Amino acid sequence: MAVAAQKSVASLMRKTLDRQAAVARVKFRFKERQVENIIVNYVKDKSFGPYGELVKVLQDYPLTDENFKILIEDCLSCVVLLGRDMKQFVDILCNVQWASRSQQLVELYIRFLLSLLTAHTYHCPLVLTNLVKKFRVEGENWDEHPPSETVAVWSNIHTIIAQIVAIMPMTSDLLMQTVIEQFPYYKAGCYCNRAYIHNLIWMSKYIPSLREHIVTAIVSRMVEMDSNIVDRAKNKNQSELIFEMETDEQDELSVTLDYCMLEMLRWLEEERDPALVTICNVFERVVLPTHGINAPTGSSATCGWWRRAGGGGGCGGGHPAHGRGAPGGLLARCVRVPNSRLVQHLRAMAEWCHGYITATQESTSSDNTKVHGAFHAICHAVSRAFAGVTRAHQVAYCQAILDRNARHQLHAHAAPDHLEHWFPSGKTIWPLCIEYKDWGKDGEDNQYSGMKRKLEPEEDDFLSAASPQQKLANSLSNFRQ
Repeated sequence: MAVAAQKSVASLMRKTLDRQAAVARVKFRFKERQVENIIVNYVKDKSFGPYGELVKVLQDYPLTDENFKILIEDCLSCVVLLGRDMKQFVDILCNVQWASRSQQLVELYIRFLLSLLTAHTYHCPLVLTNLVKKFRVEGENWDEHPPSETVAVWSNIHTIIAQIVAIMPMTSDLLMQTVIEQFPYYKAGCYCNRAYIHNLIWMSKYIPSLREHIVTAIVSRMVEMDSNIVDRAKNKNQSELIFEMETDEQDELSVTLDYCMLEMLRWLEEERDPALVTICNVFERVVLPTHGINAPTGSSATCGWWRRAGGGGGCGGGHPAHGRGAPGGLLARCVRVPNSRLVQHLRAMAEWCHGYITATQESTSSDNTKVHGAFHAICHAVSRAFAGVTRAHQVAYCQAILDRNARHQLHAHAAPDHLEHWFPSGKTIWPLCIEYKDWGKDGEDNQYSGMKRKLEPEEDDFLSAASPQQKLANSLSNFRQ
C-alpha cells in the first residue's frame, strides 16, 4: 500500500510539472533577432547575463515551432560567431528537438547545421556524435517494421549525415569512429541495440565506402553478445545456484542478439549479392577467428571459406581450428547447396587432405591438434565417409571416436519448432536448413547407409596390388558420380 501511494504521489507531481512546463512554453516567446543580439553582445562585449538566461531557457523548456524557427534563423544569421568558445551553445543547439518537426523546419535546421560545419569544421566531432546518439533510443520493440513516425525522424537524421559526408568527404572516417564509440552496450536492451543496428544498415546504403566497416562493427558487437551468452551458459552449468535475475538477463541478451540477427538477415534479403560479398568478408575476418561462439552459416556461396580456413592449401596458417568446422555444417544442412556443388567441395576437400598429408610428412612429425587443426576440421566435414574408407583400408579406426563425440554433441541439436517459436530469426533461417538426422544409427536404412555400402570395398580389396593412397583416392572418387 505504501509503495502504491508513493507511486501515485510521484505520478501526480510529474503531471503537475509537465502542466507547468506546458504553460511556460506557451507564454515563452522569442522576438525576432532577439537570439542574434544576445549572441553578438556575448561574443563582442562578454555580456553574460542575457546569454546565461538564453542557455537556461533552451535547456529547460521545449520550443514551440515559432520559437524554434526564430532561434535557428537567428543562429544562421550569426553562424560565423559560433566558434570554439561557443562549444556549449552549439551542443545545446544539437540537442534541441528538431527531427520530428515539419519538413520546412527540418530543412531550415539542416541548412544551419551545414553552414555551421562549413564555417567551423572543428565542430564536426560534436555534431556527428549528437546525430549518431539519436539512434540510441529507448522504445517499444517492433515486429516487421518500425513505426512510420519513428522512421520519419530517423530519415531526417540520415539526411543530415548524408549531406555532411557529401560536402566534406573526409568526415567519413570520423563518422565511422563515432559509430563505433557510440555503439550501445550489449546490456542496453533489445530495442536500443536493434534500433542502432537498423540505422547503421541504413547508413551503409548511402555511404557505400563505409559498408564493410559498418558491417564489421555490427558483427563484432553481435559476436560479443554471443560470447557472453555462451560464457553465462557455461557458468550456469558449472553451478547449481543461479539467481533468477541472471537468468532473465541471459534471456534478454539472447532476444537482443536474435533481433539484431533478424535485422542483418533482412538486409541480406534486400541487398542480395552485394551484401553477401560483404558479409562473407566480415565473417571470415571476424567470426571464424573467434573462440567460444555459436555462429551459424547462411548461404551456399560461403562454402569457399574452407579453402581459406585451411590456409589456402599449405600447412599451418588460417584461422583457429574451432572455426573451420562451419563449412561442413553448411554443406550438410543448407537446402540451397545443389548436389553438383556438394560433390565439387567434397572432392576438393579430399584432394586438399591428400596434399596436406604429403606436405606434413615431409615437414614435421608433430601430432599436435592445434597445429593440424584445419586438417582435422576438414576431415570431420566428411567424417563418417572418411571413417568408413580408413577402416576399409586398415589405415585407422576412428568410428568409436566419432560415436563418442556425437553423444557429447546431441544436446546442441534443438528442435527447429522450439527455436522458431523462441527466436524470430528462426522463421528466416529454418526454411533454409535440412532438418538434422543422425545418419549413423545402426540398422537404419537411410541415405548414409547407402553411401556407406557404395564406399565400402570387398573384403580382400585391400590385398590387391594398388597402393593404399591409390585405393583411398579411388574410393573417394565415388563422390563424383
